[in-house]
Amino acid sequence: MKDRVRTVALVASGFLQLYLSEFIPIGGGGIGLILLVTIPVLIGLGVVSGAIYFALISKLNNQLFKSSFFYGMMMVILFLTFMYYPYR
Repeated sequence: MKDRVRTVALVASGFLQLYLSEFIPIGGGGIGLILLVTIPVLIGLGVVSGAIYFALISKLNNQLFKSSFFYGMMMVILFLTFMYYPYR
């Protein structure tokens, strides 16, 4: 993948929990408040991860490090998204 596409993918992965809330039911009551707290945090994490990735890859030529760094950041965002999603 090109580096700009990877950067956009990192930023878009922060919005994943927002998309999931449209298709997967959320628990009621106080559980729904977890969604209100975690969505901005994950969106911020996605934007910051995309900015850090874009800043670091412009200085590096090692393709293995670029791929490892991208997949590591993506796994962190996906792990946190599914860990903190308030399923019913």
